[in-house]
Amino acid sequence: MIPARERLQTKQNTTIVVQRSRGRKGIKSKDENIVETINPDIEKIAELDSRGLIVSAKGETTDFTSRVFGPNVGVDEDPVTGSAHALLATYWGDVLNLQKMKARQASKRGGELICEVLENNVEITGKAKLYLQGEIYF
Repeated sequence: MIPARERLQTKQNTTIVVQRSRGRKGIKSKDENIVETINPDIEKIAELDSRGLIVSAKGETTDFTSRVFGPNVGVDEDPVTGSAHALLATYWGDVLNLQKMKARQASKRGGELICEVLENNVEITGKAKLYLQGEIYF
């Protein structure tokens, strides 16, 4: 098995915290610059036995930053991922001893979110753009 850090093609030192949660694996990096500059090998990430790979680090201007890769679900890199931030908020909330955090997803399009860990869920807010509208009939 190829180590996760090789799948991201980074020579910088990363601290690997592999967590399986809802079908995803996660990597914690030592700083956000690594998260921003990694060059992922999407084909190798697709070989992972998971829905995707989340890379995250403590932020400098936000509480934490991340990138999310999901080639196994048809998205090489997700621009801004609410479901990943629900997981990340619980992790970083424990690490930083915070309930409400500012997060940034460092994809090409990118986005900033406010994540608040509540008793039974995580509330995520931020700016969004409508990209699809439709109706579902049962």
